[in-house]
Amino acid sequence: MVPNLTLAVNPAAATDEPDWFNLEIWGKQAQVARRLWCVKAPLLGIIGSFKLDRWTDRSSGEERSKPVGAG
Repeated sequence: MVPNLTLAVNPAAATDEPDWFNLEIWGKQAQVARRLWCVKAPLLGIIGSFKLDRWTDRSSGEERSKPVGAG
């Protein structure tokens, strides 16, 4: 079982739009997430680390970034 879900993170300033992340959950955390979504839990606390991968696009020369899972 590997649930996929989208997480919205409230911004620091109330006028900003939320940040959205696509999540893939594995192992025991996947089982817990499945139980939570079956009862439609309104809040979810997530503890973990966050890494932002940055690079320069070879074709356009633009700076790019993407959140990546920490191992």
